[in-house]
Amino acid sequence: MGIQHTYDIRCEEPHHNFVANDIVVHNSGKTIVLLGIISAFPTANVLYLANTIDLVDQAILEMKKFGFKNVTKMGGGLKDHSGQIVVSTLKSLAALDPIEYCDKYDMVIADECHHAAKFYNHYNKRGGDFCTILSNLFTPLRFGVTATLPTNTETKHVLEGLVGNVIGEVTFDEARELGILATPKVTLIPVDRFDDPE
Repeated sequence: MGIQHTYDIRCEEPHHNFVANDIVVHNSGKTIVLLGIISAFPTANVLYLANTIDLVDQAILEMKKFGFKNVTKMGGGLKDHSGQIVVSTLKSLAALDPIEYCDKYDMVIADECHHAAKFYNHYNKRGGDFCTILSNLFTPLRFGVTATLPTNTETKHVLEGLVGNVIGEVTFDEARELGILATPKVTLIPVDRFDDPE
C-alpha cells in the first residue's frame, strides 16, 4: 500500500459537497434546517451565532430569501442587536458585557456548534468565545449544527452541556438517497513532481 497522502480540497462553487466524518456533509442545507426551526417559533427573540462573518452573511442572505423580517447583524463593523433575530459573529457578541444579552433571547442557534467546546485559554487569550457566550445565556431553546462532531469524551460532554444532545444525524449516503446531495465525482490529475530549486 505505501504512504497515504492527504489532500486539502477547496470548493470553488457553493454547490460542491464533501463528506466530513461520514456524518453530515458541508453545503447540505444545515442553514435551511435552522431557518425551519426559527420559523416554528415566530414570536421568539433569536440569537444566531456563527464563528465567521461569511457564515453570518450567508445566514442573513438565506433569511432574506425566505422572508424573515426584523433581522439585524453584529459583525463586520456592524453592532446592531436590536432585531427580533440577531445574527452575530462570536467576537462581536463576546465584546459586549453579558448583562446586555444574557436574558434577551428565547432561542440560540449555534452554527458550527463544535466550536462551543473550546474553553477560554487565559495563557494565550484565545478561543472560548462560543463557550463563554453560551454559558452566559439564560436561553431555554438551544439548537446547534455541525459537520464535525467532537470525538473526545470530555469535549462531547461540554458540547452537550452548552447546546444539548445530538437529536439527529444525516450521513452522506442518507443525504444522497434523499436527493439532498449528488454523488461526488473526483478526478485526480497526476502532475510532475515539483522540486524546489533552492
